[in-house]
Amino acid sequence: MDTSLWRSHAIAFFAQQSIIAYTDGITEAQDAAGEFFGNERLEATLRGCASRSCQQVLDCLVREVRAFSPPGSQHDDITLILARRS
Repeated sequence: MDTSLWRSHAIAFFAQQSIIAYTDGITEAQDAAGEFFGNERLEATLRGCASRSCQQVLDCLVREVRAFSPPGSQHDDITLILARRS
């Protein structure tokens, strides 16, 4: 029997606001020195491309993570979901 506890929470989601869900393959991507992409780079990347379309934001973020990590070094999944209220 599943004993997981799930909680729901409501937040206000106003016009032109976005919400993003991502897996740790984004923040835990590493460069050649072993440094993580991390939350600060994630936030800076999102701020830098926030005015673009949802698809362009996702493309920008994936491109930044791939440029940060050496070729062939990404061993974790990169999963992103972005929603924007119009």
